[in-house]
Amino acid sequence: PDRMRGRMQGVFIVVVAGGPRLGDVRAGVTASAAGATVSWVGGGLACALAVVILALAARGFWRYDASRWRTDEVATDAAQMPAVLDAADEPASGGEAVRLPTSN
Repeated sequence: PDRMRGRMQGVFIVVVAGGPRLGDVRAGVTASAAGATVSWVGGGLACALAVVILALAARGFWRYDASRWRTDEVATDAAQMPAVLDAADEPASGGEAVRLPTSN
């Protein structure tokens, strides 16, 4: 939704602009202290370890099923779009998929 666009752009900028720079600092410091090979291998191992730790810490994501939130109905004209956007802003109750309005 439009009201979230600025927030999502801010997160995007932090991740895209900031994340690699932090990795560059880590790689540079490690390479100057222990060599380029240790820096590359150590970075890969640190990344793999971080993934395992985060996967264990966020077990709720293991059961996440994106197909629960999909709908087979699609807005086909501009008149339906405001209702679709409003429905997307509201959380579905009881884990049910959001149903889009139909024009019968």
